[in-house]
Amino acid sequence: MQTLTQRALGLLVLRVFLIALSMRLAALLFGEAMIMLGALFLLPVNLVTWLVVRRFARAEHAPISFRPGRSWPRELLWALLWLALFSVAFAAVINVTVFLLTGDLSTGFAEIFAVPEPDLSPGLLLALGLATLVTYGLFNAPVEEALYRGYAQSRLGRARGIWVPSFFFGVQHTFFAPTLPGAIVYGAAFFVWGLLSAWVVARQGRLLPVMLTHLFVNLGSTIPAVVLPALMLAGVPLD
Repeated sequence: MQTLTQRALGLLVLRVFLIALSMRLAALLFGEAMIMLGALFLLPVNLVTWLVVRRFARAEHAPISFRPGRSWPRELLWALLWLALFSVAFAAVINVTVFLLTGDLSTGFAEIFAVPEPDLSPGLLLALGLATLVTYGLFNAPVEEALYRGYAQSRLGRARGIWVPSFFFGVQHTFFAPTLPGAIVYGAAFFVWGLLSAWVVARQGRLLPVMLTHLFVNLGSTIPAVVLPALMLAGVPLD
């Protein structure tokens, strides 16, 4: 019979494997446009993750909950505080890692994260942006927090529950990087983000604040994919 630890580790491995597989499929189908379109391929991964986590949690009589421990305004303020603090740490890790890899921040980012713009019409870009906003921007954060900080963290023990899910959280994001150095940067930065999120959950005893923080980040990264094509269609110059 599987122990809870084995089950949690299995779910983490499954999540990373499915993401690697989906990003590979996106790259094969769309090539250079993969980075933009890859988020759409997360929908089936997130559905599988959510269904399996919910099934296991219910079978263990410990369902994952995002209920507020306090009032919603207080939880929102906590989320905004964590967003500010996490973002500072995240940016610091990215800058330090880029500098260590390239020795020059001014050109390092261009070398590591240069991605050719996909040759798509503004209308198609807008449609893809809207689809990404709905399928990824709104759905991804609850699923990942349910798995990493909700399910796995609580079943791997006090210390291991912080470090192990954070490691997998970092590994997961390496598959979204356009280059190998970019994968190193992403892995380090999201590992730190995972550690901070896990520490907050361990201290506060609830998921909602870090889930909202995560949600704000995902929305912030997908809303421009809707706004910019809309401006292009409206004839607004973006140069």
